Amino acid sequence: MNIKYNLVLKIISVVLAIVIWVGIINIITPLVEVSLIVPIELNYNEDTSVNGKSYNIKDSYNNVRIRYKIRRNSSNNITSNDVKAYIDINNDTVSGSQDIKLKFFNGVDKYLADIDYSPKEVSIAVDEVVTRKFEVIAHTTKQLPPGLIVENIDINPKEVEVRGTVEELDNIAEVNIEISLDGQESSFSGQAAVKFSDDFGNTIQGGTVRSAIDNVDYFVTVYSSKNITIETNIVGNVAIGHEYAGAIVNPSSIGISATKDVLTKIYSITLPEIDITELKENTDFVFDLTALLPEGVKIIGSKNNVTVTVSVNRLNARNNIFGPIIVSTSSNVEPYE
Repeated sequence: MNIKYNLVLKIISVVLAIVIWVGIINIITPLVEVSLIVPIELNYNEDTSVNGKSYNIKDSYNNVRIRYKIRRNSSNNITSNDVKAYIDINNDTVSGSQDIKLKFFNGVDKYLADIDYSPKEVSIAVDEVVTRKFEVIAHTTKQLPPGLIVENIDINPKEVEVRGTVEELDNIAEVNIEISLDGQESSFSGQAAVKFSDDFGNTIQGGTVRSAIDNVDYFVTVYSSKNITIETNIVGNVAIGHEYAGAIVNPSSIGISATKDVLTKIYSITLPEIDITELKENTDFVFDLTALLPEGVKIIGSKNNVTVTVSVNRLNARNNIFGPIIVSTSSNVEPYE
């Protein structure tokens, strides 16, 4: 009887000790309510990312707020890295409402109570992914030193394949690279990252748009430049009774570019002979300068022609000293003998 009585007392003592311990714990380290914000992730199956579709959250919700209770002394031990909010994506997933699931790591969920979160579902859009080819356009930044110009930019490859939804690709106005000219004094090469721009020149980032290659190679040909004068070569004599009054060259000088060693040998360009024999009026002579420049020399700008306007004045009888004497048949003038 005493043994049973002692056993009951012991059991009661243990229960009381536990109750008292729990009570003390609750007083010392009470449960507190904590909230945590984590991003919503799309959890793809292994074969989903290459099934020719794009999955995007349509709603304005990109994060989940998780509320839970935890002992005060442990509340700072849990971070967003310990919780994952996700939507399962597979080949059967279609546009519309999808459930958000939670997954806890490092065993933190055993310290949590009254777990709740919102939102519990969001709408996603499923779009077809296509591929298009775009020409790569080069843009330069900064400036070359005075006397140098960019003669040519060679890009390799000249086109790239871009993958994305139809809507995303329609929004791409240009695929381009940027090349800095700062500090360059001769031809140079390098690599540049492929970028996407919209109609307003803004860089497109995010979404599913991807280029098949991240960088392209480029080679920039840098030439020296300078201005040279255009010289004329007038031969012959105008018609009798007329005089040569001069020539106007338009333009009178042009800018040219070439490698430095070629450019140092050129100071001017002389046009072919302009024969003014028997000219009686102002006449324009047009020459193609590209045919007159040495090989490897290019004209700066788009104007390749030069026009020489030859002016011819007609002489009256009194001033005509180049031809024979003109005899007037007027009755009040006597012929000269």
